[in-house]
Order: sequence, then structure tokens, then C-alpha cells
Amino acid sequence: WCQSSKKDNKKATLCRLAYLNKPELPILMLGCIAAAIHGVMFPTIGFLMSIFVTAFFQPLDQLQKSANFWSLIYVVIGSVSFLVSPAQTCFPGVAGAQLVKRFQTMSFERIIHQEISWLDDSENS
Repeated sequence: WCQSSKKDNKKATLCRLAYLNKPELPILMLGCIAAAIHGVMFPTIGFLMSIFVTAFFQPLDQLQKSANFWSLIYVVIGSVSFLVSPAQTCFPGVAGAQLVKRFQTMSFERIIHQEISWLDDSENS
């Protein structure tokens, strides 16, 4: 589906971008996984908070155990969120930087291999 005529130039450009970004696919997948985990965090916190409220209606001896357990759960959730929140922006940023570096290298190679008269043309300066 990536072969196109001049009509489908946009489609071909996106396919070429995807092909050029292929080496960074594992990094992009890590970013997607981190974004999915971060997206699940807030509904999970809401759900756990609704369960945590029931701990207040327990007898006093169970209240201390329950409060310790739920505070530990919230510390774990906060720690996971602390790790995946920057990861969801860092990994795609690294992949984008590598893609830009690849574009710069390709552009420089194309310019270097041109005829000298190509550089004198007003369209190319």
C-alpha cells in the first residue's frame, strides 16, 4: 500500500517516514507502553480510592492495617507514575531526534553528490 502515483504523494511520504523511522520502532513502542500505563493511572487511582474509603468503616484494629496497606499501594502507584510520566515523552523525543539526524545525513549526502552547477542554480541556493 506504500506504492503510489503522483496523486497519492502524501501517502508515499508517510510510508517513507515510517520506513525511515523503522530502526527506532522499539523506542517508540516503549513510549507507547509508557503512555498507556500513564493513561491507566488516574482511573486506577479513582477506583482504588473508592475501595480505600471503605477502610474507614472497619473496626479500629483493622483500620491501621488497612491504612498501611493502602498508603503503600499509593506510594507504589506514585513511583510508577514518576517513572512512566517522563518516559512517555522522552522515548518519542529520542526517536524523533534520531529521525532528524538521519534526514540531515541524507540531505547532506545528496547535496555533496550533486554536480557543481547544481549549487549555482538559484532554485537550490
